[in-house]
Amino acid sequence: ESFVPGLGIARPEFLTMLIIGVVFFGIFTVVSGPLAEKFGRPKILIGVTAGILVFGAGWTLMFGPGKGAAMAG
Repeated sequence: ESFVPGLGIARPEFLTMLIIGVVFFGIFTVVSGPLAEKFGRPKILIGVTAGILVFGAGWTLMFGPGKGAAMAG
C-alpha cells in the first residue's frame, strides 16, 4: 500500500477523506445560495469567516492524535 508522506495515512484512506470533503463542499455550495438570500450576504460571509478562523485554530490538533482526528477534521 502506498503512503502519503507527512500524514502517515494510506492512499485509499486519504482518497476517501478527499472524496467526502468534495461531496460536502458541493452540498454546502448549493445550500449557501438560498441561505445568503434568506439571511443576507454580509451575515453569511461573517459567519463563514468566523468558521474558517475556528477551523484554522484547530488545524494542528486535527492531525496530531491519529486517523480519527484527521477524519473529523
